[in-house]
Amino acid sequence: MAVYLIYRDYVPWRLPVIFILSAYVTAAVCPIVIDHPEAGPKVIVWPFLAEGISVGLTYVNYQVFLGGLMLGACVLTADMTSRPMTATGQVFFAVCAGVLTILLRLYSAIPVPCYAAILAVNTLAPAIDRVTRRHLRPRLP
Repeated sequence: MAVYLIYRDYVPWRLPVIFILSAYVTAAVCPIVIDHPEAGPKVIVWPFLAEGISVGLTYVNYQVFLGGLMLGACVLTADMTSRPMTATGQVFFAVCAGVLTILLRLYSAIPVPCYAAILAVNTLAPAIDRVTRRHLRPRLP
C-alpha cells in the first residue's frame, strides 16, 4: 500500500523512509532497563550490541515493526492537512516523529505511542513550516 501511495505521489517518499530510519536508529542506541528477578535491574546502554548483532537486530526489528509504527509512518505522517509543506520541514517532522515514537514506547506507558508522537509533532507543523520556509527576496535591477 505504501509503495503504491508513493508511486502515485500521494505520499512524499521522505516521510515514511526517514520516519522508519530515525525510529530504527533510536531503538538501536537508546538504553533500556531489564528487571531480572534474581539479579535486580540491569541497564543496557547499547541494546544493539549488548548480546551480539543477531539479538540486537532482532530487538530493533521488534521495536520498529511492532504495533502501528508502519501504519503511522506510511499513512498518518503523510496527511496533507497536518504535515509541513517544505521538504526540509518534512525531513525534520519525520525525524522528530520517529524518535519520539521510540522514546514514548520505551520510557512511557502510553498505549499507542506512534499515534501520540505523530499528534505531538503535528502541533509543531506550522512552526516547522515557518522556520524552514525560504524567504523570497526581490531582485534588484
